[in-house]
Amino acid sequence: MSDTLIKWKNYCEANGYLPQGASALLNIPYSHYLKLINGQIELDHDLEELMVMKIEHRDMMHSNTLRTTLLREVESLCKEALNEKMWIVAAAPTGQGKTIAAKYNAIQFNSRYYCTLAEMQKEKKAAKRNFLRDISNHFGISDKSVNSERNLVEKLKSDTRTIFIIDESHKLITEDWGYFDILRDIYDNVPNLSVMMIGNFKFYNQMLVSPDKTMSGVADEEQILRRVNKVEKLSRMQANDVKLWLEYNNMNTFKLTEHRMLAEYFGRRAAFDDLEDVRKEMIKNVIGHGVRSRMSDVKYDDFIAVYKKLHSQIKAKHGDENDASQYRSANVA
Repeated sequence: MSDTLIKWKNYCEANGYLPQGASALLNIPYSHYLKLINGQIELDHDLEELMVMKIEHRDMMHSNTLRTTLLREVESLCKEALNEKMWIVAAAPTGQGKTIAAKYNAIQFNSRYYCTLAEMQKEKKAAKRNFLRDISNHFGISDKSVNSERNLVEKLKSDTRTIFIIDESHKLITEDWGYFDILRDIYDNVPNLSVMMIGNFKFYNQMLVSPDKTMSGVADEEQILRRVNKVEKLSRMQANDVKLWLEYNNMNTFKLTEHRMLAEYFGRRAAFDDLEDVRKEMIKNVIGHGVRSRMSDVKYDDFIAVYKKLHSQIKAKHGDENDASQYRSANVA
């Protein structure tokens, strides 16, 4: 079996897609799909490309991306950045859909999307060479260039895209703010290029409101903050976002009050990540065991029961356990 097929099977299992659903995702007959998975026929190039696009979530413009409150807020920021050169900082808690919103709007506005490597935070002081090499490679510039920063700036000047979206930006904060020096040079030397940095609340606190400033980095920090035009705290999950998610997954029996309760409860935790865990578990043990025949039959009590089974030992990530207990006792039949 090819590497792509192995990744595809893992992707389907992780997302709870049964073979019938997987064949529908690829828009091929179920019988053809079974032969493909069983190695009876070869995987053609076009189908392999479609699988890779879905695995890497690059097919979002060809599917129903949920227009959540947060996604619309990022969209609004992108519209502002198109009209005027800006440096924008946007932050939201983990699991609220920042990455999906960033990728979707990068495609929507023909912008450049970049996700910061986890390795960037390994050192207290920035390893500028590694960061510059990674961004340069991202823009198709060889890391063997004599002056890769100059080449990167020239490349960006010739690029028609006017927004540079940097996801996972909290990984770029170090005591010497060295990574930001590179971004500052890009911002200063590329006309009409807006920079949008998206990160978690740790990023917001460290960059803008932390009382603990590292003295060695104050000068560099102030140079960056002087360039920031707009700072936004993006929304946590709202009742309407829960409604969109439930409808997308064919769970239409929930009431408005139940949307609000789920938004209040899950908005304090991993949000959509947590909802997705419940959905996958429901496919396996509620639909799979015949408790309900289809997702449209799922009730609010089913949803809460599955969540309790998954998370009975997990405390709230935000707020205290008493609040979570009060919620469960008040809303679980």
